[in-house]
Amino acid sequence: MEDITRNKYDLIGTVVVTTWMGNKGWAKLHIITDEKGLKDILQNPRQDYIQFGVASVDYASFNIYKTEIKETDDKIIEVQYKEPVKTIEDGTLDLPDNLLELFLDDNNFQIVNW
Repeated sequence: MEDITRNKYDLIGTVVVTTWMGNKGWAKLHIITDEKGLKDILQNPRQDYIQFGVASVDYASFNIYKTEIKETDDKIIEVQYKEPVKTIEDGTLDLPDNLLELFLDDNNFQIVNW
């Protein structure tokens, strides 16, 4: 078997949305993706990743962590980078004061495979 090298990316961050009723909401996300998915996200960071069905995605911010994976005949070697290789931010973080504190305290991340 020929050695195979590929990259996996973990994006840790947040999207802020406006619902069809005009309310604000957010989701803390851990997105797991490959090169193709990362390219898609970099081109358009403000996407409805968990399919809220919202009027708009107003803000997106992610730290991007890289894992290099090398596979040989007898082993798989993963190298995970501790620091983000890139940070992306798009849009405006615009939450009312009563939601901003809840948003900052929220540590409930949803895992999304993209």
